[in-house]
Amino acid sequence: MRLSCSYISDGFETIVSHTQHAVNRLIIAAKAFGLCGTFLEDEALIEKSRRLIALSLTLRDDAGVFLEKGGRDSSYNVVSILYGQVLALHVSLPEFEAALPAAVAWQVSRIQPDGQVDVSGNTRTGLGQEKSYFGDPKTVNYTEVALALTYYGVIHNDTQATAAANRVFAFIQKEEESQGPSSKKRAAR
Repeated sequence: MRLSCSYISDGFETIVSHTQHAVNRLIIAAKAFGLCGTFLEDEALIEKSRRLIALSLTLRDDAGVFLEKGGRDSSYNVVSILYGQVLALHVSLPEFEAALPAAVAWQVSRIQPDGQVDVSGNTRTGLGQEKSYFGDPKTVNYTEVALALTYYGVIHNDTQATAAANRVFAFIQKEEESQGPSSKKRAAR
């Protein structure tokens, strides 16, 4: 693990310079540095994690939504929320925690009454803008939406977030029932 962390640590500036268009990637990298740093008791890794979180906080719009390729995306905003929350369970991130209510409120506003996630205006997913590794159009990762809103709702006693998570989960269940086992693959993209 130390060798792997040394390798990613050597590429820190590359991570910073090549991923600012995708805040979720900065937060995923921050999670890697922070959790490895916690496990290895390596303050330098934890500090790099905090630097990436600080940078990610500058890449939000005026309403507090995490930006992806210069705009809002109801799938990638939730990735930032989810992985940032996981990191914050292990590394103190008061500035990130303070930013969550706005990002979560926007995310909740994107959850329709039937639990479907509104993709209108998304910059990266749901409208055929980008392809997945397998060449399929990127879609919303419903499982991550449900998890992020559930974690936030439970931790912060936010009934709106929890209710939205429940609607998303019901939507996933309905999709699985109507489409059979192949829909699990779709729901998890």
